[in-house]
Amino acid sequence: MTSFASINGPTDSVMEEIVLTQLRLPLLILDRSSGAAIRANSAFRTAFEVADLSFSTPISELIPFSKEIESLLARVRQDSGQRSQSVIVGFEGNTYEAIASPLDDESGQNVCIIFSPRSRGSQELARVLGGGEAPPNLQEASSQAIDHLGRQLQFERTVRQIVTKLYSSLDKDTVAQGLVDNIGRALKCQRCLVIIESSSALPVVTYEYAEADISPLGLGRTAKFPASVFERVLQGLVAVPDVTNLRTVQGVMLEDVNDLLDNSVSSMAGAPMVHRGAAHGVIVALNLGSIRKWDVQDLDLLQICAHHAAISLEHCQSLQRIKDQLFNVNVWGNLTQQLTSTLELFTHSQSRPAERQTRSSEPTGEMPALSSRELEVLKLIASGLANKEIANQLFLTESTVELHASRIRKKLKLRSRTALVKYACDHDIV
Repeated sequence: MTSFASINGPTDSVMEEIVLTQLRLPLLILDRSSGAAIRANSAFRTAFEVADLSFSTPISELIPFSKEIESLLARVRQDSGQRSQSVIVGFEGNTYEAIASPLDDESGQNVCIIFSPRSRGSQELARVLGGGEAPPNLQEASSQAIDHLGRQLQFERTVRQIVTKLYSSLDKDTVAQGLVDNIGRALKCQRCLVIIESSSALPVVTYEYAEADISPLGLGRTAKFPASVFERVLQGLVAVPDVTNLRTVQGVMLEDVNDLLDNSVSSMAGAPMVHRGAAHGVIVALNLGSIRKWDVQDLDLLQICAHHAAISLEHCQSLQRIKDQLFNVNVWGNLTQQLTSTLELFTHSQSRPAERQTRSSEPTGEMPALSSRELEVLKLIASGLANKEIANQLFLTESTVELHASRIRKKLKLRSRTALVKYACDHDIV
């Protein structure tokens, strides 16, 4: 049998039984409003020699009888009764009946077209899809086909939306909180948790989604999560319709199961957030108060989103490491600048006494010779002492001090006491 090969969708045996009879029936799904192709099975590619089909390919680029298909779509759009429509098309000597039926999905924007060769079996299928009478089993199978495709499209749309949001930010808190919020709403569970293994004895619930009418008490954010249950989820995908069944799982502690039951957890499903061997924690969906059987699509969504969440969180960690490195570079730059400035100040302060000593020891031909007493008086004048204070310090009279000051001004050819002070400072006498 030919497997249904879509862009993102998995193979489904029920679909094969419905759309494939003794012949391999080509199948194509189009966007109802734009007429662009969304997906096709391998029988379509073989029958109409389509080498490649990408998302939203215009129908005119796929098949030569695109005008007939566009006319068929127009009739489907106009039909308020949502019944199937058909048209006869030909391709390289083969005649097909193209049977178009709107898919019963959430958006109502997609149309399924089956290209049935003109044979008795295909005419029976055309009558079913067109709303005519048919054997009960075939009519039921047709209805199941439409329902299945609708659910599959809704599943893929939800997964794409969640994954897109996971890569829309490089902030760890935004990514993780968005993850639990979106999965909690998609799975319609009462709680959804992201649990990170901490350095303490027990892993901690770091991010939480809860329905509005659910009390935040119990397994809420920053609360401890049962360690043995966390380790079990970290090993791989887990689906537990009834939490009491965990009592028989090897490695899960009885007190941890009782802890979940005490917090009204009746059913749970979880998946590890792992990428390239690095574990970033686990994501767990919880059902409170009632037993829930987790179907395949629930678990697929949980596992796909957990995988992409691990990649996104790894990107967030890489950005944080770069920020930390830039911060450290800035810190080291500031410390180096401060150390350089300190060394320059220290070197300058150490060199100044040596310079002063050198200047004072060098003979200055420009400076007139002063006696030792005159130098003492000049130093005290430059220090700001009055004549009386200088006289008391040198055990002289004020008139003698004034006489020394007068002689100093005469030798230095200065006229004021202020000029003496400036001269003494300029020549490092004080």
